[in-house]
Amino acid sequence: MATGTKDFYKTLGVSEKSNQAEIKSAYRTLAKKYHPDANPGNAKAAGRFKGIGEAYAVLSDPEKRKHYDQISRIPTRGFGRGGGAPRGSAAPSSGGFSFEDLEGFGGLGDIFSSIFDRRPKAAAPETNSGPAKGRSIEYSVEISFLTAVKGDKISIDVPITEGCATCGGSGASPGMGSKKCGECKGTGAISFGQGGFALNRPCPACFGRGEIPESPCNACSGSGTVRQNRRFKITVP
Repeated sequence: MATGTKDFYKTLGVSEKSNQAEIKSAYRTLAKKYHPDANPGNAKAAGRFKGIGEAYAVLSDPEKRKHYDQISRIPTRGFGRGGGAPRGSAAPSSGGFSFEDLEGFGGLGDIFSSIFDRRPKAAAPETNSGPAKGRSIEYSVEISFLTAVKGDKISIDVPITEGCATCGGSGASPGMGSKKCGECKGTGAISFGQGGFALNRPCPACFGRGEIPESPCNACSGSGTVRQNRRFKITVP
């Protein structure tokens, strides 16, 4: 686990190999135990409840869990030779930094830009400022010989991810808001590095959004998105 990264698996008491059913079961058990209604006036229980919700919001979403696993394995050591530990800290353990750990987080261009460009940075634009470009999908559909020859319109069901209607995409339970992420202080990124180098990586707690829901939405488990089938009509050929 990278330094400064919360161990969400430990928070829920599950292993990194646990499936979604085990994670959900652990969350329900802990949420019931530490729910504010069951612990009135107990600030410690309230803090634990929020931590449990934060962990579940990440681990219950396959995509967020994948990114979290990648981020949490990023070492906070220096870059090979010349990357000594800062003054007053212990020397780093052996082993180099692997750029493979940063797959999906900007590539080498972003990495070297963050290392060598020391000019003041403007605030990063919000990640949800507009719709992201959708990826192309490929589907295999069985059609009759006659349809293949003469052509026709057919319907197919395609699983898609879209904004949660219950929470409006915020990831928070109805009536609950979001708060500034305590991990990144609302910046959406965490800096790490040694030996005079510094890198920014997406915050594993809020995934670059800078805020987290106070209580995760039950419909989307705090992800702000839901997976469902959408029917489309296509023309063949």
